[in-house]
Amino acid sequence: MAHKIRKNKKAYTIPDIYKAYCSDNDAVEVSYERFRRILDAVNGNIQQRVLERSKCFKLPLGLGYICIVKYKPKQFNKQSLSPDYKSSKEEGMRIYHLNEHSGGYKYRLFWSKQHNTQPYRYKYQLSLTRTNKRYLAQLIFNKTDYINIDDLQVYKM
Repeated sequence: MAHKIRKNKKAYTIPDIYKAYCSDNDAVEVSYERFRRILDAVNGNIQQRVLERSKCFKLPLGLGYICIVKYKPKQFNKQSLSPDYKSSKEEGMRIYHLNEHSGGYKYRLFWSKQHNTQPYRYKYQLSLTRTNKRYLAQLIFNKTDYINIDDLQVYKM
């Protein structure tokens, strides 16, 4: 399976994590299939908490919090709106999504690194997979409400 990796960036995959786990834990023998099932179960629980229940999740080892937040763009212009490619092609001119179904709010994954004790935390990146982005869009259309970024009190989490 080939992954697209940006220049000078290394994406760590599950086989990489499994190799590191095996080299660190010689006494514990876990098959790759079982290791994969455990990771899938843990990630499923985190997904349910963050996406479906709209709660914040505290990452271990002082890596901060992750949650889905909503925000209203300060202004509606070409830079803040996403193009609607299907409607644009049909009409022959650029048309933008106005997010009327959500009251003009946009949603994103928010990673609070305020309480992060790890050095070089700016080197870490976290993003939703395509499947989770589509699932989030479905939940937004079904009127799931998320935390407003203006109401988010990072220091009181």
